[in-house]
Amino acid sequence: WSIDPSATLRRFVAFAMTCLAGYVIAARFSWSRLIEVIAVTYLILIAGSFVMAIVFPDKGRMTELFVGAWRGVFAEKNNLGAVMDVGFLACLAAGIQVPKRRWLWFAAAGGAAFLVLMSTSKTSLLALILGAGMMAFVWLSRRGPLLGVFLTWVAVCVLLAVGSFVILMPDQLFHLLGKDATLTGRTNIWAGIDFVMHKQPVTGYGYGVVWSTEGEWTPLRWITEVAGFRAYHAH
Repeated sequence: WSIDPSATLRRFVAFAMTCLAGYVIAARFSWSRLIEVIAVTYLILIAGSFVMAIVFPDKGRMTELFVGAWRGVFAEKNNLGAVMDVGFLACLAAGIQVPKRRWLWFAAAGGAAFLVLMSTSKTSLLALILGAGMMAFVWLSRRGPLLGVFLTWVAVCVLLAVGSFVILMPDQLFHLLGKDATLTGRTNIWAGIDFVMHKQPVTGYGYGVVWSTEGEWTPLRWITEVAGFRAYHAH
């Protein structure tokens, strides 16, 4: 079933231990304390990413593709952007939930947002805006039923307007985001994934091995052939 059984087994064990650790942490801490525990984790990643990008720019910034974009303690700029999206929300939630350390967590949220900008990841920036907007929406909606109804109506109108823009004016949207119709090669990667998954649609190729297992007859080889370049994750 798996093209790399030993890697699949190792990653399954890691996945199981991660789930178990999450359960233990959730059972151990109160709600407000748990938010701070999560925020501390992201604070460490935020601080480490600043150090890597500023003190060790040859390691903390992209040097081949997207030269100069920050990647921090991660392998690629999109990884940094995606993690900092969640970090921003976690630190923002900690600042709201724990007023006595609000200055620390709001500053950390600002640092996470800055890292998203420096990663130059448009997808992460869009996710950051949506996440912040959703938190603001929930916070304002809880201040009264009339305000909640009004905001819900506004949100529906905005979603309809955005959906119409995407359907009717896709070229303008790509231009606004600084992308092309392939979303910087993503649709080519997806075409490669679609090609290999038709070969084994039920079982796949193993857990966490598609993007790391090299070889002449591996799925990565065919994804690279279809996409036209070597991808390191599904984008």
